[in-house]
Amino acid sequence: MIIVYRSCTSWYLHGLATWLWVAMADLTYAIIAFSIGGILVNYLQNNAVIFRIISAIVLLWFGIYMLRKSIYMKETKNTKENKKSLIKDLISAYGLTIVNPMTIIMFRWFSWQVISTSTTFVAIITLSLLLFLGSLMIQSSIAVISGRIKNRMHNVNIVKYINIVASIGVIIFALKWLAWL
Repeated sequence: MIIVYRSCTSWYLHGLATWLWVAMADLTYAIIAFSIGGILVNYLQNNAVIFRIISAIVLLWFGIYMLRKSIYMKETKNTKENKKSLIKDLISAYGLTIVNPMTIIMFRWFSWQVISTSTTFVAIITLSLLLFLGSLMIQSSIAVISGRIKNRMHNVNIVKYINIVASIGVIIFALKWLAWL
């Protein structure tokens, strides 16, 4: 969602940088899942409520942030202001991916599947890098497609309404995540 949002509302480089850091977050989770996955799963199960609350709050904040930015969205150009916010985009993309409930659930499940097969350092690094490359392919495709959609849509209002709907979807997901407590 964040890749689509950034690719449609910011300079093209922001979408590409976002996909790279989302993939880096996936690499972080892969290394953790393949090395200490069993310990992590037990820790997440023992502290599930705390992780759910933190994840939901971050997603809720992101959904509200996206909604506010979408409502007041204007045509963007390749300005210095957009380039300066690139570091902020990198940090937020990584952070939002790390606390995303779906990422946590996916890697929690995934670590159970491979826990017995990845006991050596070489296996952990190999599996993690393969997952990272797969993530890069998927995330870059999303960024490129979203950027092309933005370039083809000359009416800013269309992109604005798509972003508003996506923002509301993130907010609903966060509230649903909190409701399951």
